[in-house]
Formats: sequence, structure tokens, C-alpha cells
Amino acid sequence: MAKNSFRTAYQKLIQRTATKLGNQRILKISPHTFRHWKATILYHETKDIIHVKTILGHKSINSTMIYINIENALFLQETDEWTTIVTHNIDEETKAINTGFQLVRAINETTAIYKKRK
Repeated sequence: MAKNSFRTAYQKLIQRTATKLGNQRILKISPHTFRHWKATILYHETKDIIHVKTILGHKSINSTMIYINIENALFLQETDEWTTIVTHNIDEETKAINTGFQLVRAINETTAIYKKRK
């Protein structure tokens, strides 16, 4: 596919999506946005800036350092506030896990304590 036809198809897709969802911010998403997101997630998962540099094809590590700043802004904004719950059966445990709670301590076979950040 030629570069211009790809660009035209992408722009039409983005326009349709923005209109359908009623969100004009979608128009600011470019293929380069996906590259930034993938690099940020890759750095978050591996903490290996050299690997990210290699994947992106950067000549200088300074070009790749931006992803550390983005990753810190996205993922290091944790609070010390927690929501805790106590479960008493498998249905309550399943509901807790499905809503993002993490097991803290199993008291016995039926009772457990779960937490998640507020």
C-alpha cells in the first residue's frame, strides 16, 4: 500500500471513530502515538532502557530517555490509600479478584483479606 493511501485510510478511520465515540481528542492519535505507547509499556515491563533503545532504533540513549519520564508519570502515581475487604466464600473472592483486588492474607479456607488502591 502506498504511503499516501495508508495515510488517507488511517485518517478516515480516525475520523469515523472520533465521530462515532463523540471524542475529538481521538483525532490527535497518530501512528507515532502507538510507537510511544508501545515503548513506554515495554520499558515499564522490562525496565531495560537499552532494550527499548534497540527496539526503537535510536542511535542515542538520550532519545529513549523520554520513555522513562512518561513511564514514571503514568505508573508511579500510586497513593498509600487502600480499600480492603474480607471475603467469606468463593463467590465473594471471585468478585474481589475480578474487580482488581489483591490477596493480602488467607485466614482459613473460606475467609481472606483483599486490598486494592483507591
